[in-house]
Amino acid sequence: KTILIDADLRRPTMHSTFNVSNSNGLTTLLTSRSMEMDANSVIRESGVENLSILTAGPIPPNPSELLSSKHMLDLIEDLKQEYDMVVLDLATILDAGETQQLTSSLDGTILVVRQSYSQKSAVKRAVELLKLTKSPILGYVMNDVDADGDDGYGYGYGYGYGYGYGEEEEKKGLFGRKK
Repeated sequence: KTILIDADLRRPTMHSTFNVSNSNGLTTLLTSRSMEMDANSVIRESGVENLSILTAGPIPPNPSELLSSKHMLDLIEDLKQEYDMVVLDLATILDAGETQQLTSSLDGTILVVRQSYSQKSAVKRAVELLKLTKSPILGYVMNDVDADGDDGYGYGYGYGYGYGYGEEEEKKGLFGRKK
């Protein structure tokens, strides 16, 4: 079984994707004064077999501090005991320093690049930053692919991480591709 965590605390979107409330989530756990809050109280079933979700929760004033905290690392370790796979959706490494800090503690990274949007120079810089973390790059996902278009592969080259912070657009399906 897998848990997907919306750890993009600057621009969370998972709650919209799964059409669930974002009133409680990761930030609720990380700011819990007791540090003993039951994670099961904010983890939800996704409607997809064997997939649980943990939304971001209310946007905090201090995302870097929360994501780089010992409490966050402890939470990930606890979830590894309960789930076969723990997947974090993080902010882009180019815009959020906490992503680079947290990535260095993870077992691997899957990069996300948006077709016809991500620039090669930004993608290359993201890869350079990720290599500094020593977290293995497991592969990449290209999103916003126009499957019906006649563009062939379009831009299609390189790697990216997270999602851009430009204008919000309607999300399309994801297409995975191994390097």
